[in-house]
Amino acid sequence: LFNAGGTPLHFTVPAGLGGERWRVVVDTADPTNRDEYVEARDDWEVGAWAMVLLERNRLRELPVASGDVMPAPGEAGRSIDWSIREEAP
Repeated sequence: LFNAGGTPLHFTVPAGLGGERWRVVVDTADPTNRDEYVEARDDWEVGAWAMVLLERNRLRELPVASGDVMPAPGEAGRSIDWSIREEAP
């Protein structure tokens, strides 16, 4: 999550992608947040001129069967809505 502005921004942590929790790897605005866990769909504040790096925490491994088929090119990716919430003045 990147905030290139001079005021804090609030992001909604994405859901899906094989995990419902994210671990804070780096928060340049607040290093004490390192190794905190954030739940999917939670609100997270990114400080002014700061970056937060989140790592997905898988709750379970997904089984892979021998008959599984790889997705066709262009179908493997998934769009993520990294919503930014506007603060009320």
